[in-house]
Amino acid sequence: MGSGRTRRLLATIDGSIWAGTQDGVYRLAPGGAGFERLRRADGQALSGNVNALAQAADGTVWVGA
Repeated sequence: MGSGRTRRLLATIDGSIWAGTQDGVYRLAPGGAGFERLRRADGQALSGNVNALAQAADGTVWVGA
């Protein structure tokens, strides 16, 4: 993971661990070797101070600043 402080952690129903940090969002997949930084559709890393993570009933993960 990046050098920013971890603000929020979320364990999702698929077994993933999500981390919201001062410099973006990271996900550890079940059986994964390490955290992966999430990227937008255009390839840019999600960045910024993440202060909220939540999972909806349909499995969608919501990220908030």
